[in-house]
Amino acid sequence: MSLDISSSQQFILAAEKLYPQLGYQKLSVRVLAEEAKLSSGLFHHLFANKDDFISQVFAQHFEQAFGWLAPEFAANQPPIERLRQLYFQAALSLRAQVPWVTRMLIDSADNVAVAQESVQALARRMFYLARQIMRDIAPNMSDEAAFHAINQLHTSILLPILAANTFSRIRVIPDELRQPVLQQLTDDALAQRVDWMMNALFGAKEMP
Repeated sequence: MSLDISSSQQFILAAEKLYPQLGYQKLSVRVLAEEAKLSSGLFHHLFANKDDFISQVFAQHFEQAFGWLAPEFAANQPPIERLRQLYFQAALSLRAQVPWVTRMLIDSADNVAVAQESVQALARRMFYLARQIMRDIAPNMSDEAAFHAINQLHTSILLPILAANTFSRIRVIPDELRQPVLQQLTDDALAQRVDWMMNALFGAKEMP
């Protein structure tokens, strides 16, 4: 690790490198110290406990990866185009973060509270922004109808990214099908899927 960054940042960068492979349980202070080339004692001096540290790691990593997910996102665009851009950008970001998100979901299933809280916070940011934009598209849409539409967008656009990457990585998909499946994750394929869903929910005549 470089000496021109703080010791706490060296530990955080070590965790960012190791977490997707090791997960919460195996990411021990000893392993972090070895990767950061610092002492375990220094870790305990810098951080209150492991959960405090991991929370900082998650916060920094996801600010870098999903910091764009904010109320002002594409605010100068018409509402339908804004929603389309939201889901396309979310798809690109999720595709880039599959190892991280997958590991966080595994840790969440294992009742690691700090992972659960981080996943929930990210999901809330996405949901509330999508709901805000839908209010601009259809002011009279009920919360139930909006939730149903958002669920359709999530399950049709975002969840397949996790499934395709994960199934390909663990070799569940036969070799002859792996490449066609991964081709569905290109920028063009993701944009097309977003357009299909926007057309299905709001009608092609309303698209820009």
